[in-house]
Amino acid sequence: AGTGNELYIYNFNGSILSLGTSVGFTAAVNCVRWHPSQNYFAFGPSAAITGNELRIYSWDGTTLTQTGGISFATGVASVSWSKDGNYLSAATTTMLYVYSFSAGVITLVTSISFSGSGTASVSALDWSTDGSYIVLGTNGVGSSLNVYSFNGSTLSLNSSISGISVRSVSWKQNENLIAVGLDGSTENLRIYEHASGLLSEKIASRIGLTATCYAARWINGSDYLVLGLATGLGYEFGTLYVSPASYKIYPVVIFSTGTTVLDAMPSNNGQYLLNAMGSSINLYRINGSDLYFYDTSLILNSDSVISQNFNMYGNCKIDARGNILDLQTGQIQVGENSNLKIKNAKISGLYSTRLKNIANSSSITLQNCEMDLYGDYTFDAGSLLIKSDVVISGTNALNYTSRFTCSIDKNSSLSINNGAKFNYAPSAARNNLIYMYDKSSVLYLNNCTFSTTTTGILLTNGTLILDNNVSLSCAGLASSESIKFGSGVVTHDLNVILDSALNLNIYGGFEYNNVS
Repeated sequence: AGTGNELYIYNFNGSILSLGTSVGFTAAVNCVRWHPSQNYFAFGPSAAITGNELRIYSWDGTTLTQTGGISFATGVASVSWSKDGNYLSAATTTMLYVYSFSAGVITLVTSISFSGSGTASVSALDWSTDGSYIVLGTNGVGSSLNVYSFNGSTLSLNSSISGISVRSVSWKQNENLIAVGLDGSTENLRIYEHASGLLSEKIASRIGLTATCYAARWINGSDYLVLGLATGLGYEFGTLYVSPASYKIYPVVIFSTGTTVLDAMPSNNGQYLLNAMGSSINLYRINGSDLYFYDTSLILNSDSVISQNFNMYGNCKIDARGNILDLQTGQIQVGENSNLKIKNAKISGLYSTRLKNIANSSSITLQNCEMDLYGDYTFDAGSLLIKSDVVISGTNALNYTSRFTCSIDKNSSLSINNGAKFNYAPSAARNNLIYMYDKSSVLYLNNCTFSTTTTGILLTNGTLILDNNVSLSCAGLASSESIKFGSGVVTHDLNVILDSALNLNIYGGFEYNNVS
């Protein structure tokens, strides 16, 4: 409540939100929920208003029409539709109501009091898929998580957990799992299973979330949650993956919005994510298994499994903070004229083109990263910049086939270790694409194979360290096809360091052209 209207209706054409209409009340809006399959929505204000507090509106894209409602003379904390849309539940301060719904009209079926079990929280109300149960979250004195049985005519308390202050509930589609967002705890995101009249927590799902969790909602028909948090952790919005086998939770995408996210939810078709914060709303697209990020900084506070396609546009960053970034079942793609910096990451599950530029104008920067080759991995487009220390290990190959540079920055090193293979096979006949800025740029070959096609390779400017068992292999024999150390110009000499444990094997053309 305050200056301006409280209820805003937007139209969405797949790419643009446009204001359709707005309505003013004398109270803030607590909850709005669209019908799962029809152009109706239920509305509840935070306090008594003129006319009905619980309202049903229809919206045809142009005209907003109130079709039904109930007067409570008090505010409505939460509303929620059954999954088939035949029933609507609503919670006031201490009462839970169920209404039947038909053609825009609601009719009371039953109600139950939960007085003494806390105050109903905003938007903390949901149905099981089959419509047999309703879960309600409360806060304040007597706060609790309550599950009610509904047999089509009456409500009865089925199970309850007291002593937790609930801010969000979401019942997983076709399963007995309930995601619960809390406040005032060191574990403000929890997963409960409802079975045989009991609620039991899946302890493996705890991730030490200390910020108030205003939203933790299942993305329709999936193992993913969309999250909305208070400030304090460095991120307020994102998606999480909940393993159906272990119930462990892995961050997929988390980032800072700069302010508290008071609500977050998926669209009914599961193709979009929405969050609400302050005076703004933000809409995000999920394109099948794809997520799109624009000028976004992601922070990983735990090991993360990327099981979708991440499409990065503009200038994006991923700071893994020393955690694992697992790409075995997902992919990160950098868009045209875009750059992605990955720092402090242990990149595992890397094979095929799981980390790639999709255009020659794309670039990837790796800073202080470890790369574990799960299978042969190909870097086939755009540029690559190595900063700080980057280590490649495993028994498979990194195939560098891009026709643009792999640069090793000043005071930085690229290490190829422990059985890994580096194949230099650019799509253009350029032998100078491994670029080192000066002697502080280091290429360290340790127990590995370094090979090139008949394009050959020219290494200059930097430092090359050869250690333990190293094979240098060139497919060509001619001078123009060979592996070259130095260009014959003293200012471009390559500083070569041979470790005392070195066992070096050279196959094919090789030239040592250092002047000094």
